[in-house]
Amino acid sequence: MDPVFGQLLAEYPRFLMALEPAEHSRDLTVDELADPALLDRAVVAAGEIFGVTDPRHAGQLWWFSAVNSLVAPAVTMMVEFDRVPRLDLATGRIFLRDPADRCEDPGAGYWVGFTPGEFSAGSEKAHRAAGEDFARSVRPVLSELSRVAGIRPAPLWAVTADGMAQAAVEAGNGAFDPYLGVRVALRLVSGLASAAPEDVVVPAPRFLDISDGAVIPTDMDAVSAEEDPEDVHTVVRRASCCMIYRSPTSGKCLSCPKQDPADRERKLIAALGS
Repeated sequence: MDPVFGQLLAEYPRFLMALEPAEHSRDLTVDELADPALLDRAVVAAGEIFGVTDPRHAGQLWWFSAVNSLVAPAVTMMVEFDRVPRLDLATGRIFLRDPADRCEDPGAGYWVGFTPGEFSAGSEKAHRAAGEDFARSVRPVLSELSRVAGIRPAPLWAVTADGMAQAAVEAGNGAFDPYLGVRVALRLVSGLASAAPEDVVVPAPRFLDISDGAVIPTDMDAVSAEEDPEDVHTVVRRASCCMIYRSPTSGKCLSCPKQDPADRERKLIAALGS
């Protein structure tokens, strides 16, 4: 494993399960990740873990988790260490952490991970290419998941865009350079959109700043000028929903777009101050 993973895990130990297979994990090809049986099992596993009964909601919840596992470590690396892992999934190691053939275990077949195998130096071109690579890799996955779970493709692509953007912005906040995170997010999603299916509109990411106890639109002119804002925490204004609120044991998440905007802003401010 590349030494940069050690740096990443030292600062973000939560990424361990997404980057390193467990003893019983099973490696996958990109084609196997799009296998109908694997996706059907992932939808069932979501129900076992979260109590979500509608396959549309379960499938979208699984994909939300999968995007985070597949891209968040790599995107964090782009922001924190200026190294760009290639997000063509065929160039690294995809694994199913709890294989579907262990289906006697509740939730088996839900958690995927990805260890990137190729890297380049950070640049606008490299970030856009990473977004394009990921789009091409997951097109067959999303096409088949849409069919298996009965989900329209557009929400799944919106989840993908928001997941990439959120990973970049969270890394920017962690690095005390939130607008760097915004720039990386814009490039990634631009690349993603350029390689998405022609009949799908990938929503452009939107951002909000929390500053002095208020939530305001992110200053995109300052982002473009590569200015370094003071005392700003940036969040993604999500276009997509993870569907976790469909679970009988969960409510709406902090950034859920289905919340009343005033309630969401109040919760964001409270969370940052806690």
